[in-house]
Amino acid sequence: MEDTIEEHKIYELFEGMMKQLIVHKPDDPIDFLIKKLEQTEPKRYVIIGPPGSQSHDISLRMIEQLNRGSEFQCVNVGDQLLFEMNKRLEAGKKAAEAFKTHSYVEDEIVIELLQGIINQYESQ
Repeated sequence: MEDTIEEHKIYELFEGMMKQLIVHKPDDPIDFLIKKLEQTEPKRYVIIGPPGSQSHDISLRMIEQLNRGSEFQCVNVGDQLLFEMNKRLEAGKKAAEAFKTHSYVEDEIVIELLQGIINQYESQ
């Protein structure tokens, strides 16, 4: 029995559900837990590589291999930064300056940009 519990990660499931109850404090905990069990958590894959590592191509091939192109979104940070630079807003200006000096774009700019994109996809 212990092997089955470990194999199916029952302890982690219960721990996660208890955390959700504590955080959300729903009026109807049983209904809340049933809804949580019925939901499927989205899968996220992050492929990171330095410029020139072809991480974008690898991501696209991975989507193709999984044969679920319509379920996955591929976000390329470089493309998103270029888009921001074309909008000529403050973040885009800072990104353009980093590109000119061949330095990294500030983490805060990249994080804010990606957080917005992730929130947009998850709200659909």
